[in-house]
Amino acid sequence: MTITTALTNDDALQRGALYRRVAFRIIPILAICYLIAMIDRANVGYAKLQLLSDLGFSEAAYGFGAGVFFVGYILFEVPSNIWLHRTGVRRTLLRIMTFWGVVTMATALVKTPLQFYVARFLLGAAEGGFFPGLLLYLTYWFPGDRKAKAYALCMLANPASGIVGGLLAGGFMSHAEMLGLRGWQILFIVGGAMAVIAGVVAFFSLADSPRTASWLKAEERDYIIHEVSRSRAVATNSAPAAPHKSVWTDARVYMAALAYFTLMSSVSVLSLWGPSIIRSLGVQNAGTVGFVSIIQYLVGGVGMYLIGASSDFRRERAWHYVVCAGLISTGAFLLAFVHLSAALSILFLSMIAFGIYGGYAVFFTIPGEFLEPDDAPAGLAMVTMIGGLGGFVTPSVLGVIKSATGSLDYGVAFAALLAFLGGLIVAFRFAQWPGQKAATHDRRLSTEA
Repeated sequence: MTITTALTNDDALQRGALYRRVAFRIIPILAICYLIAMIDRANVGYAKLQLLSDLGFSEAAYGFGAGVFFVGYILFEVPSNIWLHRTGVRRTLLRIMTFWGVVTMATALVKTPLQFYVARFLLGAAEGGFFPGLLLYLTYWFPGDRKAKAYALCMLANPASGIVGGLLAGGFMSHAEMLGLRGWQILFIVGGAMAVIAGVVAFFSLADSPRTASWLKAEERDYIIHEVSRSRAVATNSAPAAPHKSVWTDARVYMAALAYFTLMSSVSVLSLWGPSIIRSLGVQNAGTVGFVSIIQYLVGGVGMYLIGASSDFRRERAWHYVVCAGLISTGAFLLAFVHLSAALSILFLSMIAFGIYGGYAVFFTIPGEFLEPDDAPAGLAMVTMIGGLGGFVTPSVLGVIKSATGSLDYGVAFAALLAFLGGLIVAFRFAQWPGQKAATHDRRLSTEA
């Protein structure tokens, strides 16, 4: 039996083998690129433990600089994602990763707050389009019933970046100086060099789409293209009836973006302020902070895989995200107001991490189900563009609060409220409530009759 016949007859074993081969071929490369992106984006949280005292920056200056990354990211995100759709992932990754690698290495040379702000802005501009482009690229290869797991496998690089970043920070920042450089400077230089190398590897390793994948047989390429197209059609037809809208006027895009804003706010607490929270628990050595932070990212990785697998098994997305938002909110409130022991605070941080990375595993399958194929590049970019403001607003707010009060408690509570709001948005705008499925089915039957 040829693979064409097997796949046409929906042979589960042959179908599964094909998509496993696709995943094995593209996801490791994407995951490594994403891991490096997240390291270079968040290593400033570890660098802060030395950088502030070395350069004399205030907490507010750090908070603004950490967050201004997302201003550059947002401004260049939509154009970069549309450019990827037109020119292909290989050229886009090479351009993005080379530029951000150089900027990351240059961050080791900053001396003033203004230079720090410019470096972070340029890093955001360099990375603009990378994450939504990665999401868009996966939609070329995987149909709806396999997207969440594909996202989850790729997004495992996110918590893994916390583990690798913690190890790098723990190693480099345990020493006062190495090769005449401070630990935080070496952290930036190594992270930037990894980005440039990964961009070159991706350029020579990836295919722009199934249609150009030389490692697939012709019938396999045709089958994947057909499955992805059919999956999009089914997702569109199963959604509540609504006229086709431009993404610029579609309220669903803005609601998804607002929900993503709350998720990005939580991410900033964990990645940009997490090391400072751990230090406030009594862990004074910067290197030890890096090693301790690994715990929460290990838990986050478990959450990402379990939530992604459960979502695919049950063919449900929104309620899985709502549960994750509840974990984030609960963990953040407890972290802000329950100070019984360092071990308990680490547990609360781990609860936040489980919710964040579990939420990542399913969130982008939600807009992916209502966006038309031609609208997906701009639509996904808009969600991450608008939602990415959470990565600017929340770090800035936390920096001001820390400078004014000497504590992060109220800032963490602010992030908890935002996470709770994000759960409500998804529950009432995108989740399917009991009885709704049957009602939608009855309306469809009535229309067909």
